[in-house]
This record gives sequence, structure tokens and C-alpha cells, in this order.
Amino acid sequence: LIETVDYSIAYATGGISFANSQQNHNVNFVYSYDGKVTIATSTPRTVSQIYDYTHAQKEEVFTTFDGTTYTSYLDIQLGTSTNSGFIEQATTKKVNFKAGYGWSAGDPDGSTKNIDSDTWNFIWGAEPTGTFSRQYTYDLTVTNVAGQAVTSTQITLTDYNDEQIFQATTVDDGTIPTQTFTYATYASTTESVLQKVGPFNFKAVKYGFTPVDLTKDWDAKTVESLTLTSDPYVVLSELDALALTGITLTTSTDVKYGEEATTTCSTSCYLKNTPVDQSKFFGIYGWNGTSENTKLVEGTHFTINYGTGVITFITSQSGRTVNFVYSYAGNVTISESHTTSEIYDYLYYKKAKVFTTFDGSTYTSYLDII
Repeated sequence: LIETVDYSIAYATGGISFANSQQNHNVNFVYSYDGKVTIATSTPRTVSQIYDYTHAQKEEVFTTFDGTTYTSYLDIQLGTSTNSGFIEQATTKKVNFKAGYGWSAGDPDGSTKNIDSDTWNFIWGAEPTGTFSRQYTYDLTVTNVAGQAVTSTQITLTDYNDEQIFQATTVDDGTIPTQTFTYATYASTTESVLQKVGPFNFKAVKYGFTPVDLTKDWDAKTVESLTLTSDPYVVLSELDALALTGITLTTSTDVKYGEEATTTCSTSCYLKNTPVDQSKFFGIYGWNGTSENTKLVEGTHFTINYGTGVITFITSQSGRTVNFVYSYAGNVTISESHTTSEIYDYLYYKKAKVFTTFDGSTYTSYLDII
């Protein structure tokens, strides 16, 4: 029989619809099913190597028409019970699957780097499974408004919960070493539903330039450029700021995700430590009315007194788990005579955004000054 003329079939489920009734007729099925390619080695493999290997085995189960987009006719499992598995590319490649087939990860885990797909479909087996991480690379060039490379710029990226992913410093040509970030993870418990690691928190700090604080939502290999603008309120050179004495910064203490969690909040709650350093990341993760473990929005889901740590929830957290991420306390001790401008420059050199100004006359301190 001829497909689309005499019948149609769903290859993933095996369901067949006949154009002409086959009742009282003998029907024979000839086909192959299941099968997979397993990558389990400490040495990452490329799609080209998978292509070459499967063809050397005289199996046309991993094909391409252009060397960029590949089609897999079998499942691809990254890792086994004893080894992890990795597919990594310097440039983006695409891997699509025929219906009914998809990715999986063995225990202990597997990952792809710079791999895209039209449909991220997962087929999880009965054997022990791990976490599948979907990773991409990130490259950055930092310049000033004149287009000149800016060296020694500190770049920091943290995840949705403010856990650090990487911290890198630009070199003479304004670039950072290529970094890797995980866009999302998958597991057997969530099947083909991705668990995003971001949105990401991006910071760029360089003495003499206005700090950059952005939210990033990357989902692919990313190459970016960043232009820094000069801070008009910095007076001293970097060396002179470093040479200042009689100023001591005691940084605030960080409370990381999971360190201060509770199930006792309802319409009110409080932080265990105060005052809150508002120059740093602050997040409350809880029930937003639709989803659990979501970063709540101040003014929409809660209000807070940063001095006392008292929180009033607009969206009730009764019976929900609430996580607090914040920093508290900290001070600046002045033991010699200094101008506000010198304090500003010194703390700027320390990469601490705890003493700010918008006009060079009015300053705001985020920490105690002793």
C-alpha cells in the first residue's frame, strides 16, 4: 500500500488510518522500532563525529543535507549509569528528530553546547536518568563611546536565583574568555518541559565608567558588544583611589537562595536579618497566584520595610514555601578626613555600589557610615 494514498500513519504512536477498509483482508506490517545512539564519554563529541560514526556502521540514522542541520532517526541518550555524555559545537548546529524519537540523559547527566532544535522532544527510558542541560557559549567585547577597547572590566552573570554562573574580566582587546551558560534543564519528572535557569542578571563594572546592570534572557549562542559611558562624578585616577587610606568597607552579608526559607508566611512575614542592603540583589520567591517558586514583584505581590524587614503579602503565601534572597548590614568606616567625592571614588574602586550620586552634590549611602 502507498502512504498518503492508501493509508496515513502516525510514526510516533503507530496509529494507522486506511483509505480503503481492510476488514476481512490480511494485512502484514514490516517495520523497525526503538533504537538509540548513546554518547557516554568524558570527551565531548560533535555532530560531525556522530554522523561519521553512524555512517561507518552503515546505518543511515543521522543525516544532514548541509552540514548544519541534522536529522536523527533514533533516540540520542547523553550519558549512562557510569559516564556523562556531551555534544559540543563551536558554532551552532541543529538536531531534529523523526516523530517518536528524542533526547534523554543517563545518570550522571548529559548536556549539549550550541545545539538548537525545532522541537526539543525527550524520550525518557526506564533506566536511571539524570539531568539534561541545554548550554550555549557567550562572547563579549567591551568598548568606550569612542570605540576603544576597555580592559579590566569585571563581568558577572547570575541566574534567576542570583547564583553566580560566571565572573570574567576583559583583556587588552576588550574581550572576555568564552563563557558557557545553561539556558534550561530537562528531567524525566518534567519530560519535555524545560526548566529555565534565567532570566539572567548581568553586571559590568569598570572604574571610571557608569556601572551596567541588565536582565538577559539568552536562549542561544550569543555574541555581544557593550559600550561603557564615563562616570562624570569620578575625580581621582584609579591609582589615586587605590592609594586612599582611612576608609574601610565592611560589605553586607549575603543570604543565598535556600538559606532562609519558610512555610509560615501568610499575609505577613519578616526577614531574619536587617537592615537590607538595597544596592544588591533582592528577591522573594513564592506563590504569585499562578505558579510556585516565582520571583514576586514588589508592589504587586508584596510590600516591604527594608529597615525592619517586615513584609506584607498582597498575594497570600498561606501553605506555600517562600524563599528570601538578600544582603544585610555592612558599613563604611571613615578614620581620616575625606571628602564625599573621595569616599565615592574609593568605594567605586572597590566595585561596591553603596555610595551613589546623581549630580555630584547629593549622595546616597546604602550602608551605615561610621
